[in-house]
Amino acid sequence: MLKITTLGGLSLTVDDRPVGGFVSRKSEALLVYLAVNPREHPREVLSELLWDDLTQSQALSYLRTALSSLQKQLSPYLLVTRYSISINPDSDYTVDFVEMDRALTEAEHQWEARGDYPQPVVTSLETAFALYRGPFLDGFHVRSASQFEGWMLLEQERMQNRVTDAYFHLGKHYLERGAFASGIAHTTAALQLDPLREEAHRQMMLLLARSGQRSAALTQFETCSRLLQEELAVEPDDETRALYEQVLAGEIQPPEAMLIPTNLPTVGTPFVNRPQELQQITEQLSKPHCRLLTLTGPGGIGKTRLALEVARHLMPDFRNGVFFVSFAGVREPDRILETIANSLDLGFSGDFSSEEDVIRYLKNKPILFVLDNFEAMTPRADTLSRILNETTGVKMIVTSRERLSLVEEWLVVVGALPVPDEVDDRAAESPAVQLFLQSAQRMLPTFSLEDELPHVVDICRAVGGMPLAIELAASWVRLMSCEEILAEIRRGLDFLTTSVRNVPERHQSVRAVFDSSWKLLPEEEKWLYRRLSVFRGGFHRAAAEQVAGATVFELSALVDKSLLRPIDDRYQMHELLVQYAREKLDEYPDEREQMRLAHSRYFTRYLQEHETKLQRGPDSQFDRVIREIENIRAAWQYALDTGNVEDVNRSLRAMYQIFDVQSNFTEAEEMFNRAVRRLRMLPAPETDLVIARAQALQAGCDFRMDRYAEVDRLMNEALPVLEAYHADWEIRFCLVMLGRSAAARGDYRQAEARYSQALSLIEAAGDMSALANVLLRLASAETMLGNYNQARDYLNRGQMVIAESGEKFSQMYFHIIRGDLSVRLGRYAEAQADFEEALRLSTELDSRNNRAMILADLAQALIALGELDRARALCQQSIERNEELHNRWGIAYGLLFLGRAELASGDAEAAANHFTRGIAVCESAGIRTTLAALLRRRASALIALDRLPEARNDLQKALQTAVNSEIPPLILEALAGFVELHEAQGEHEDAVRLAARIEQHPAAAHQTRLVAQRFLSSDSSQPDGPAYDLNDVVALYLKAV
Repeated sequence: MLKITTLGGLSLTVDDRPVGGFVSRKSEALLVYLAVNPREHPREVLSELLWDDLTQSQALSYLRTALSSLQKQLSPYLLVTRYSISINPDSDYTVDFVEMDRALTEAEHQWEARGDYPQPVVTSLETAFALYRGPFLDGFHVRSASQFEGWMLLEQERMQNRVTDAYFHLGKHYLERGAFASGIAHTTAALQLDPLREEAHRQMMLLLARSGQRSAALTQFETCSRLLQEELAVEPDDETRALYEQVLAGEIQPPEAMLIPTNLPTVGTPFVNRPQELQQITEQLSKPHCRLLTLTGPGGIGKTRLALEVARHLMPDFRNGVFFVSFAGVREPDRILETIANSLDLGFSGDFSSEEDVIRYLKNKPILFVLDNFEAMTPRADTLSRILNETTGVKMIVTSRERLSLVEEWLVVVGALPVPDEVDDRAAESPAVQLFLQSAQRMLPTFSLEDELPHVVDICRAVGGMPLAIELAASWVRLMSCEEILAEIRRGLDFLTTSVRNVPERHQSVRAVFDSSWKLLPEEEKWLYRRLSVFRGGFHRAAAEQVAGATVFELSALVDKSLLRPIDDRYQMHELLVQYAREKLDEYPDEREQMRLAHSRYFTRYLQEHETKLQRGPDSQFDRVIREIENIRAAWQYALDTGNVEDVNRSLRAMYQIFDVQSNFTEAEEMFNRAVRRLRMLPAPETDLVIARAQALQAGCDFRMDRYAEVDRLMNEALPVLEAYHADWEIRFCLVMLGRSAAARGDYRQAEARYSQALSLIEAAGDMSALANVLLRLASAETMLGNYNQARDYLNRGQMVIAESGEKFSQMYFHIIRGDLSVRLGRYAEAQADFEEALRLSTELDSRNNRAMILADLAQALIALGELDRARALCQQSIERNEELHNRWGIAYGLLFLGRAELASGDAEAAANHFTRGIAVCESAGIRTTLAALLRRRASALIALDRLPEARNDLQKALQTAVNSEIPPLILEALAGFVELHEAQGEHEDAVRLAARIEQHPAAAHQTRLVAQRFLSSDSSQPDGPAYDLNDVVALYLKAV
């Protein structure tokens, strides 16, 4: 995330690391201006803003330089076109100025409308004030940019005035509520920003006098008088003098202690902050028409604790009291008003002998009620409507597992505590982990997250972030490790219990909480709810209808009771409620098997129906399907477990496509491997074809993980079976994958042969998408073999097919391969354009594995164009992403170009280290072509370090590897390394002779020719001696090995 701090000076960080080293301060000024004004800006306007002393053409040229400097480090945060520049609104960035402006704008609207701040605005302002550490861009100056300086000074003054007003108004807000210490603090801040603001001095005098500090109030008047005289040569106005006389005469006294009546229970444990819910609830209750707010959610989710925290927060707004009314032990819904009266210590006796008396008492009083555990009272919830209709100041926060279904009701669904997605530095600060830590340390003061954090996060996930379950799990730390606690939770709900005496019975175990909800359900809802437990990770309404026989009205009833939660167009069940409901379903074995079979068949059909639209693109169904991945996994596993070969067969290809788009090849390979083992336990021959199909797809996953020997074994085992059954799609898949495996190992002639076999079959089948793919693969192979004209022919054919189909994955591959060909031919600007378009498409298609490789491709072009900083950053990104994907070829590929970037910048030592790391990766994975390239480039680094014997050794290995792979461009590149070595050893004639042979060869790539031409240009005369063809030259150098 990019963080731009402008208040009190300028600071730029990305992921908490400082960003700097721009070509000039105007690059930073440009970024700030774009971020503070998030819209498109014409280039002409920006150039005049920062270079108003130059001609437009000169200013635009300087703008391009400043922009290029920004893009090298911050490209994802900018949107740049030929005509305009803007901050990227979809990127992850924050600007303190913008956050401050947003908070101040809302505060100004509220003050103008009501002359006061509601509590949510107070909270927002208090947070925003922490951002204001000084004037906007304090100490930041840009030369020869008078327009920018003028804008900056105007924004400085405007922001300071607005902050001063906010401090002053907040001081007044606290003054009116008797919160004198807070009022003094905020009015002091206003006076520090504007010492001549006389009304602020008056407010400070009043605050000091009301808080019992009469002498300080009189001193404040003297300070005000002195400042006005020194700075403005004026006296205090009449209003200020009149206030002074009142203070002097003792007419302004501290108020009698104003205690707000309350019976809110004291809670013995700290509140774990839930800022989003707190803000949402307080914002709703601050609205005049929101008088009944129901917090719904399953038992144990933290509704009561959240309601109490909100009530304490809002106490200053309810001078007649804030009262807690518990309905936990109330069984008769007719006793609602009686229970409320008891909380007020009124009772139904004496002056309060009827419900009418209670309502009459409440009529004009601003009172806040917290009505807790109200779900059993819902049959008479209309009593609350009566109270609201006959009173003016009463507001209610209701906690209930079931909504009240009243016209006056506003609803907030309380969810679980957020659980970290990953175990990183921020995981320990998450609310769920903090609650576990606090609860554990009450049981074991020495408990620490230092060694337990991963297990604590897993516990919080296992209980779905439910606060009660987290506290119950943490209570076991005296007796068990967190790993053992996690294992017990996974065995069953009964572990989540406590023996603490003063915990309400209903909260002594998770089962007790759920049992109480279960008892309130009608039989038909119990029947449906246990059937819904067959789903994994949620479900669509259509799935619930077809699998469990649910109607929309029944689903809505379960939502109202907090047993289901609608999210977008799906329904979710809390993890622990699912576990509870499955236990209920297990009590009916026949019904459970009926549900599992219906579930498996439904999602097998669902997967097959969406199979053709799983690739990313405009009409892709991938995002919709992936939300059902847990259901799909369960359906697949059930089909395997029950030996349903037909459903397994119907799901195979779609399962592969899902994991391919996700780049989740480790899980996919394990899944297909398990399927093969299970299918082999079933009778043949009906399983033979399904096994062969699963093997082919397993091999596809193995290829992605660089297991090339396993690819060949599985494909060669599956291919004869597939051919016997005429499984055309799988045959083509095998041939293409065998070609890709050969190419990855550096055997491009074998790859060319396999692709050619596949091409004839694909053309016969008329599969346009597959045709484009194999044509592009052939173009890539021919490029690597140095057959550049043939590569161009295949590219042109592929382009025509892609134009007809419009398939975006093929478009991406086309740009990758054409970019690679352009690099070989020395057309680096064209290559850059192709790789950038491929990168854009990979992002659009969410193709992580391709994006990781394209980053290194783009770096290759940028190195040739001299953009070394950006190339280095792209290589680092490529390596990191390939490490996440376990793609060793990609790691080595990124290291190759990272080393080349370092070598081009003159750091031969760093380059050699990167090449060495890449060589180790290639040797472990059996990747020949990249190994040869790394050895050859490390030789250049070693020559620069004057380590010539080591360089010769690397070059001989590189040449031998290239010859074994039969790749002419790679052979010529290795020989170019010998040219450099000859020159370093003082063998100039040998260097020139060899350079001449390389330069003449048609397969030599542009970079290789440049090496040769560098030596030929220094000695244009043809060297003496016999003329060798390439084979003779290679034989000569290999003979020296």
